[in-house]
Amino acid sequence: MNWVIFCLLHIARFTWWTATGFADIQSFISSPTISTLSEALMKLNDDFRNDLIPLLDGLSANRLPPGKYFKFFEHEGKALAFPNAIYPNYLALKRMLRLRANTSGKLISDDALEGKLTDFLFRIKYASDQSKVRSEIQKEIALLLKDVKNMQSMKTLFIIPIMNLQVEENVIIGDSSIVSFSLDILAALEAKYKLKFKFEEKSIKDSVLRIPEENQTRTVAIVVAEAPDEKKALELAIQKAETCLNILRLYGSGTSFVIREEYIGSITQRLIKVNLTDGTYGEIASALNVGNHFPTILTKNLISELKTNVLPKIDALLVKEEDSLTSLQDDLLKAILWFGNSVKENQRNMKFVKAITALETLLIPDGGTAKLDVIAKRFASITFKSATDEKKKEVFSEMRSMYQLRSAIIHSGEGYVYEDDLQKAMLWVQTTIQILLERADKYPKLQDAITKEFPITEKLYSQPFRRNIMKKIVRALTRHKDVSHS
Repeated sequence: MNWVIFCLLHIARFTWWTATGFADIQSFISSPTISTLSEALMKLNDDFRNDLIPLLDGLSANRLPPGKYFKFFEHEGKALAFPNAIYPNYLALKRMLRLRANTSGKLISDDALEGKLTDFLFRIKYASDQSKVRSEIQKEIALLLKDVKNMQSMKTLFIIPIMNLQVEENVIIGDSSIVSFSLDILAALEAKYKLKFKFEEKSIKDSVLRIPEENQTRTVAIVVAEAPDEKKALELAIQKAETCLNILRLYGSGTSFVIREEYIGSITQRLIKVNLTDGTYGEIASALNVGNHFPTILTKNLISELKTNVLPKIDALLVKEEDSLTSLQDDLLKAILWFGNSVKENQRNMKFVKAITALETLLIPDGGTAKLDVIAKRFASITFKSATDEKKKEVFSEMRSMYQLRSAIIHSGEGYVYEDDLQKAMLWVQTTIQILLERADKYPKLQDAITKEFPITEKLYSQPFRRNIMKKIVRALTRHKDVSHS
């Protein structure tokens, strides 16, 4: 499975398993010489040794000249310098530790894995009896892998600031919530989790005032993440908060809310220009990101509508284990992720690409050939189900053009996205996701929905139709040219 797609899938879901490690283990098991998980882990142990020995031989106890090493650690008066030559071995060892963690269902941050590996290398490199430790290296490796496997996960509560969003009452999405930071919220959290907040301020009332001032927002996402180390827990918490925002983006227009760490404040710009033809000088003064000063307000009425008509359907997906999701449900979660990323993207071309990618993820999840026609046919049949045949033909042609533009941007870096085309693409993708989300518990697969509710009339989109369209365009352009020259 593609690494990027896998990570995005993980972000979209509240699960604590990554397919990178699982896929690697599956590749071990599927090899001709390995048939069980136990054999795969034995191979992992052997591979670890093959990279560990040259790494140990290359490690230096002294700092090396600048540019000759990629890492240097000091611990309790001892040092380890990592020469550039052993960099591939070091990366391989980290990857194998991550693989062992993943196959145990543990998501561990790179920093935590690196800490485990560094402690291990210090112990081996500075062992008093080098001949003994080298002769027992397989045993030492087994202990390290077991240590990684047995790392205990911890649940951590995070209160994450959200910019450009105001909520008039609490919004609960899955097991997370978006609320306005207050004394009542803190008291409710203390009661629910049987904890006591210990802020640096003298009183909790002072904290309720000061924290929103420092964050420049009172709106926060309250999430709980589970991981063996705090850094990974924070990563997962941010992902969960972002999932909540992506769901809200699906039902808003022109939203600019983001988590605090992604916020870009309003700034001024003084741009200089010189006309090289006539030598004139000029400046353009402007304010950037002005829109970020206008927050999205979720009123009580809007929140009530979301709670009644939207969030129950989303929650039904988020509470499921990944392997119990239907194909359509899984694709919907990925599409929501891509669409949310499109909404918060500032660069127009990439905003367009991410929106069309959301649609591609949903309408052609398995890829295949002739994707251009497939996505256009399915889109026209689903999103414009009740439209006339002529309208469907028109939409089919427009979607083909959009997908071609998306491909041109991705594959050659060419293509210009007009603002009206972008807005149309965003609306179309948003509508398509919403339509299929309504049917997420009715049809296991997209093809089921197409067969039973959105049948595709193939003759509408035949090749002669497209040739006729091109002839009409050519004739129109010819007429325009004749008129302009008359």
